Amino acid sequence: MKPKELTREMLRIRGERNRLQLATLTLLGLLIASVLANCLQAYRATAVVLTPMVSDTIRIQGNSANRQAIEMYARFFLALSLNTTPHNIDAQHDALLKYVHPRVFKQVRAVLVEKELRAKENGLSTHFNIERFHFGKGYVDALGELQVEVSDKIQSKRAARYRIYLTLEGSKPMVHGFEEREVKNA
Repeated sequence: MKPKELTREMLRIRGERNRLQLATLTLLGLLIASVLANCLQAYRATAVVLTPMVSDTIRIQGNSANRQAIEMYARFFLALSLNTTPHNIDAQHDALLKYVHPRVFKQVRAVLVEKELRAKENGLSTHFNIERFHFGKGYVDALGELQVEVSDKIQSKRAARYRIYLTLEGSKPMVHGFEEREVKNA
């Protein structure tokens, strides 16, 4: 090979090498951008849930949710804890305990076991009819009417107010506490 041809061949090879390096760097940059976009999308992922219990759109994003989602969870937990009969109370409370935060699990379980024993011994059924909600930071107050029946006979109907302490952890609702509160006359 002549020196001029050798020089041209070396320049051609060097040019190809540079184009391959540029193509490799471009692909690497695109790969990194794609991974970052996927991570951002997963972090910002929004679940849209349609449920027969709530007529509005429910949005859950990370560890936060809109009012409709919080209301849906509050209704669900209130139904599990207060709409009970001697026949369904075990299943209702078992379902509720799946959402109780581990930090308060033993306390909540003890209260529910006591309520189960009372319900079975006395044929006690309860139903809470929700009239409205009040939303606070980390809790929801539900105001309504609590009906208590013993052996299928209505024993009492009274205004009641319950507070549920709720958080979302990885889009899963967690109950941190549940208590009956004083009903304030409006």
